[in-house]
Formats: sequence, structure tokens, C-alpha cells
Amino acid sequence: MSTEVPEMYRSSPTLKELSKLPQHVLAQELLHMAERAENSSTKNFLHYKFMPDNAALELGVHTLLSQGFRLNEKQSTHLASVCEDDDTDEVLDDDDCIFDFDDDADDEYAEEDKIPQLMPALAFSPELSHNLDGDGPLHRLIIGDNYHALAGLQASLATHPDGVYDLIYIDPPYNTGKGFTYNDNNVDPDDPWRSTKWASMMEPRLRLAHRLMKDTGVIFLSIDDNELYSLKLLCDSVFGRRNFIANLVWQGSGKNNADFTSGGVDYMLVYAKNVDSLRSSGVEWRDVKPGIDLALEEGRKAWEESRHDAVIATKLYRARLRAIKSELDPAVFRYDQIDANGIVFRTADASAPGNSKGSRYSVPHPVTGKECAVPLRGWRWTESRLRQEVAAGNVIFGSDHTTQPQVKRNLVDVKTQVPYPTFTQTRMVGSNHVANIIGAKQFDFPKDHTVLARWFRMAAPKDAKILDFFGGSGSTAEAVLALNAEDGGTREVTIVTNDENNIGTTITRERIVRVMTGENWADGKPHEGYGGRLGLWNVGISRAVDFSSTADEGLHHSWNVEAGKWGAWQNTPLLHRADDYYDVYTDGCGEYSLVFHDIDHLKGSLVDEALGEFPDAQVFLPYQHAYKHSHGFYVDDVPNAIPLPLGVVSPIQNGVADSMLTPYIKRGGGSYLDRIAALTGLSDDDRED
Repeated sequence: MSTEVPEMYRSSPTLKELSKLPQHVLAQELLHMAERAENSSTKNFLHYKFMPDNAALELGVHTLLSQGFRLNEKQSTHLASVCEDDDTDEVLDDDDCIFDFDDDADDEYAEEDKIPQLMPALAFSPELSHNLDGDGPLHRLIIGDNYHALAGLQASLATHPDGVYDLIYIDPPYNTGKGFTYNDNNVDPDDPWRSTKWASMMEPRLRLAHRLMKDTGVIFLSIDDNELYSLKLLCDSVFGRRNFIANLVWQGSGKNNADFTSGGVDYMLVYAKNVDSLRSSGVEWRDVKPGIDLALEEGRKAWEESRHDAVIATKLYRARLRAIKSELDPAVFRYDQIDANGIVFRTADASAPGNSKGSRYSVPHPVTGKECAVPLRGWRWTESRLRQEVAAGNVIFGSDHTTQPQVKRNLVDVKTQVPYPTFTQTRMVGSNHVANIIGAKQFDFPKDHTVLARWFRMAAPKDAKILDFFGGSGSTAEAVLALNAEDGGTREVTIVTNDENNIGTTITRERIVRVMTGENWADGKPHEGYGGRLGLWNVGISRAVDFSSTADEGLHHSWNVEAGKWGAWQNTPLLHRADDYYDVYTDGCGEYSLVFHDIDHLKGSLVDEALGEFPDAQVFLPYQHAYKHSHGFYVDDVPNAIPLPLGVVSPIQNGVADSMLTPYIKRGGGSYLDRIAALTGLSDDDRED
């Protein structure tokens, strides 16, 4: 085997080169990195041995290299030899580690130069978008690897430093034992490391999602028994155990021929970005009691049929209630009377609750004038409060003073309740609904959009930004559209899905458009559409760019365009106009962004001209030295301008680094090397002292 260092290995390794490394060699290298990081300022460790998909690896490696990893000649030689023999069993000595921090790296490369060589690329698809000139919120569909999309979305933090999304919902692969596919890598159902591989796919994506959440944001994660506890531990690590809100239990089906229990349970883990901030915001989750609107409608009908006779109306209403009991919450069923004004109500004990001692005072009966019987625990209200309630008609007296008065509770005043963390709703409803839209057997196990809408209604405001990066059949999108139609909200949803078997275009997009328009449903029936606008983008990886070279200034301009596109995307994703020196983006509803990309022709007069036409636009300017030999341009009288490309690429770079580098630090300092070794799958015999 030749030991001559090929030209391609004489600088930082590329993804192609690194992808040739045997997995055990990569794991050994990363372990050595952690050992040498004991005294470093980061004390981080890239702990994924398996790398089940390359999306995270390809961006992560380039980010690591951009942050100072360099090869010396000995390491380059070894890399060359390893890459020539994929089956090598060699375990490297500590001095032969491929990856190394070069203490002199900062002398050669300025901080501004440390931009990843690869970045997610965003391509708009106008032909697959829908109703862009319409009214209302613009909903977005991104087709491609969700790691690439989440990495690119980090650019939104340039204009939204406090976070973007109020709510994130995901329904990831459940790893049920049938194998799961991601990025063209199928994980065998008999693989003993299947769960670890699943977790190593999930963690970097969750870390990117965590950065995108507002401080008051929440995330819902659907899962079943197979990975529930793995996901819980993973989320405790990513979001923090104290930010755990609930484990929602959904009984959606069951098997009568099961050996032990009927099963059929799904879960939704719920976490806050910062539970203290969420509480401080005054948010209280309240659910509409099941059947309450139905009961109120039946009460209205009984009141009209009785010709406003309370006794007859109550009799009619109770008969109607018994007929619909199965559709009502038990608490709603107890409201079984109608008063003289046609209001549905029930009576309740007027005594002090629980073991408390209430007030004791005289309450005269309105007819006999004698003192009513006082409850053993005393009255629940003070004397002045009770007088107010009597005057308001909220106290029901008996026929005489020997009967204790009762509190009157009106059904219309108690429409909501704190939600229970367990609920039962057959999943067949959701499956049938999706079959009606796009056809039978087009998508396995779609989530019921009505279930999602119920929780979205409680957990997010009417103007929420919502993200689903395992978009699947598009249930999250339909839930948002239905809620906006229901309450006039302006929620926006971003759906990310891969295009495996053309799911992104033929399932996700098609469902969203059909429920927007109400047309072309598979069941052939007419439906009322929800309306709405849909933009569709494809996401991939841009070509590598060497920012230390001035050989092609056009590459710098193209990267300003690409970075500006990501920076403007959250607020103004649609290209309004492309000029020679700058592009104008819009949301279609009067908001604009200006992206100046040609640094060689950037002049103050050009900026003034553009701002004269779009005075309120967000501005992206290449006015800082974003790479070594740029013709830096600075305009200090442009307010809130974002630097290109560094100001936009930096959040992407930081997000990728955070998602790939996980700290394992002891409180007293140092790293958990044994734990790291276990994560890499290396035994003590494999480690070098």
C-alpha cells in the first residue's frame, strides 16, 4: 500500500473522503477527540458511531472542518491509507488521530472565513405552489431531507433571534421492527443496534428544532411503545427534564385476540422550550368539553318546542340528553335542567368544599322568611358574596326553608376544562378521511387531523407559526387550515417531508391543495374548501465553495443570493423581482425584503434607491468581510441590516455544530469517557491508554 500523500488529502478532508472511513475507525477517532478535549474550552464530543443517514454527517463534518480541524502530514498519510482499504482492522494510536484541532488555524484563517463549505440550497417551485396571489397566510411545503431543511431554517434566527415557532409537531418513524428507511439507508429489523441508530437519526434533528422554538414554544412528539422511553430520555437531554409537560396517551384501536392487553396505544410527549416562560406568559390550556355545543343546541330546541315553559322544556331536554349520552362528556350530561329564561343549568352543593370550614350566617328563605338550613361545613361564600349571587339568580331555593339552597351552574359558563392527558378516539376515522381525499391505501397510519387540531387549539395562539418536519400525509397542515376556517385565525404552517416514492408531491402536496380547494377528492363528492395559499420549495445541498479563493468572484455573489434567500424566507419567501444587483422578496401581502448580492457594484446610492421604493423592507447587505478577500462594504445608516453571507450562514453553522456536538461533562469538570466509549460501541480493549 502506497504511503505517498495524494493531493486530495493534503488539506482538510472532504465528505467523500471521510465517507470511506470504516465505522469503527471513525468511532475510535472521535473517542480520541473527546480525550484531548478534556482541557479544551468546548469539552464536546461527536458521539454518533452509526450515522444512519448522511444528511447530518455531510453538514456536520464540513462545519467541524470550518471550525479549525486540520490534518498534519502524518494524519493525511494515514487517511489516504485507510481510504484505500475499507476493510482495515487497524485501530489508531493516539498520535495518529485523523481529526485534530490546529492551534495555529486561526492565524491562517480569519474568523470570518470559517463558513461551512456546504450549505442547504433552497429552490422554489412555482408550478407546484398554489394560489400564491390569494389572501390569507402563506403556508409552506419543503420537500427534501428534513435535516437539510432544519439546518437551513436556522437562518431564520438572523431575523428572529428569540425563536420562530410557537408549536412544533412531529410524527417520526416509530421503528416498529419492520425496519425504517431514512436517506436511502434501510435499518434491518434484526439489527441489535436498531434503537441506537434510530436515536442517532433523531437527536441532531431535535437539537435543530429546539433552536427554532420561541421561548414560549412547545413541541408535541408522537410515538408508540417501541421507542417511547428512548424518546423520553432523548427529549430530556435536548429540551431539559424540567421542561417536560405531559405524556398524552391516545387509545386509538385494540385487538381482542391479544395475549395480554389489547394495545393500540399511541403517545404524544409534550415539552416546552422554557416552561417558566410559558407559565409567565399566562397561557392556560383549556379544552372544550365534548358534546357541550350539541347539548346546548338540544336545550335550545327543547325550549322552543315547549313554547318557553321551563317545566315542559326540562322534560323534553332530559329525553334528548339520554338519546345522545354517548356523545357527551359525563360532566355535560349532568346539566339536565332548563330555567325560566331557557338557560341549561344544573344545581350544586352550596356548602364549603372538601374539609374546609365555611362561613356560618343566617340566610332567609324568600317565601317563608325563615332561616334556611345551614350546611354542616358552612356556606362556600362569604355573606356579601352569597347576597350578590342571590341577586344574580345563581342560587336556587327549595320550596321552603327546611331545604338547603343550591348553587346554580349554567352550562354556557363552563364550556371549557383542563384537558385530560388520556383520551380515546378511533384512528380509523383519520384513515378513512385521508382515503376520501387521496384514495385508499395511499398512506399507512395517517394521524387524525381533528385530534391534532384539538391540541393545537389549546397550545398555540391564533396567529401561531407551526412546524412539522416529518410531514407525511399532511395531517398537520389540514389541522391548521381547519382551525383557521373555524376561528378566523392566521396560523401559518411549515411542512417538511422527504419525497420517498414521490410522497411529497403526490400525497402531502396533493392533500393540502385538495382540502384548500375542496376539489378533486377521491370520494368524488363536493366539499367545502378551507382556502389558503401554498408555496413549495425543494431543499438540497449547494456545491462546495472555497471562500479563501478569489478565483471566481461570481461564487461569492451566488452565495450572497443563496444566503439572502434563506434569511428572507421566514418573513418574505416569494421572489418579487430580480435585479442585477439585488433581489426583492415578498410574502404576497405587502411585506418585503431586499437582498443585495453583487458586492462589486454595491453603492450607497443603489441602496438609497431601493429603500426609496421599499422603505419598510428588511435589508440584507454584504457589508462586512464575509470572506477573506471580499471588497467589504459598510452602510451604517441602514437600520437593522443583516450582513451577508456571514450573518445568515452563522446561525446555520452554529445550529449544525450544536446538533452534532453533544456535551458530556461532569460537574467537577472533564468528560464521561466511559460513557462516550459505550456510545461509540468501543470496549476498554479497543481504547488506547
